[in-house]
Amino acid sequence: MRCIRKQIQFYVRVCVLILSLLAMSLAQAVHARVPESNFDAERAFGYLRQQVAFGPRVPGSAAHEQTRALILRTLSECGFTTSVQEFEAYAPAMKQVVRGFNLIGIYPPGSRARVILSAHYDTRCIAELDPNPARRELPILGANDGASGVAVLLELARVIHQRKAVNTPIAFVFFDLEDQGLGADSRGFCLGSRYLAANSPPALIDFEIGINLDMVGDAQLTLPYEAFSFQAAPELVEAIWEIGVQVDSAVFVKRKGPAVYDDHVPFLEKKKKYINIIDFDYPQWHTSDDCVEKCSPRSLKTCGDTLLQFLYQQ
Repeated sequence: MRCIRKQIQFYVRVCVLILSLLAMSLAQAVHARVPESNFDAERAFGYLRQQVAFGPRVPGSAAHEQTRALILRTLSECGFTTSVQEFEAYAPAMKQVVRGFNLIGIYPPGSRARVILSAHYDTRCIAELDPNPARRELPILGANDGASGVAVLLELARVIHQRKAVNTPIAFVFFDLEDQGLGADSRGFCLGSRYLAANSPPALIDFEIGINLDMVGDAQLTLPYEAFSFQAAPELVEAIWEIGVQVDSAVFVKRKGPAVYDDHVPFLEKKKKYINIIDFDYPQWHTSDDCVEKCSPRSLKTCGDTLLQFLYQQ
């Protein structure tokens, strides 16, 4: 009897060992099928610098027009089908009706997007939180709040085109008139995303997943869960943060952060699954100190690598 028991224990150990080896092999095989990132941090940071060099990208300005041209040209060079959605809206901080331009890139060309990645490209017309009262009526450069999300998306477009390893139809959307509201009244903010959510072109109507990037360039980047996102789509948030923690656990932290009214909210109101990746703990927010020196190539790469790995799994 004792001999039989020892034999059973031996066979159980062998089975456990075999199963463990199979699990390790499977994990290695899955990992091997995931392409390397190839996201170039310095190239992405170059896109950030280029936008800031144009000057404040206030709607109606030459810098705003130059940024539109940069985005559309880069997307076209990367094989995206591009389109421009024009609209008009009253911008409270600008105290006038303004013409806005949402920029859309579809990849592969002619497809209907399953995933949307987005960012806003306009910058605020006033620096109302600047510690120097003399600067509060001046526009901001928006290196983090404006240029960072755009920079990540433009470099992602290059990698997707170069590697051709993303198998799901994707749209890149660059929202206009995100940052021209006043005070706590959310109705003056996110005007471009609100317009697109109500007037989606056919290529975007059936999307299943939306991910917005905002203020992701801070050199001291920390990304907790954004509260509206976690409430509406906890599984999507957790899936992305699980990847993000593997990329850089000092940046992606699994705790709930503040609720931020941002470009994802108009889509949440339409019952779409759309989340926001944002570091809202940024002392230079809406000040003249939101400049290149406060941003980091590494922060852009952390977000880019995370999103690429997520897209590779779709």
